[in-house]
Amino acid sequence: ALERVARWGDGFLAAAPPTWAGDLFDTVRAFWKQYGRAGRPHIVAQVNIALGPQDVIDDARANMHAYYAFTGMADQMVSGMLTTPAQIRDTITAFTDLGADEVVCYCYGLDPSQVDRLAEAL
Repeated sequence: ALERVARWGDGFLAAAPPTWAGDLFDTVRAFWKQYGRAGRPHIVAQVNIALGPQDVIDDARANMHAYYAFTGMADQMVSGMLTTPAQIRDTITAFTDLGADEVVCYCYGLDPSQVDRLAEAL
């Protein structure tokens, strides 16, 4: 799949933690170069977050678990959800250091005030 991204796509989105995503980004860039593509691939990282009181975080975890249930990896995905401003800032910095062009913060909780909490955290 990573080779197809480099050959036919415009970029790559990783919903993996920085410790895994770095190798994925490097692989896409290497294939991009191998195929003689101009410029570089647009690299996007997805960070799964929930900010707020415990009930908001619990609701977000339940939503995320339901979303990933069919994969057999729901518990693993939920365990990677970031729930503190420090975790989010550190992870955004890590992705930036890996050369990500964008970092998308995906809020699984339904509380719209998460957006304000995220803005304050950053």
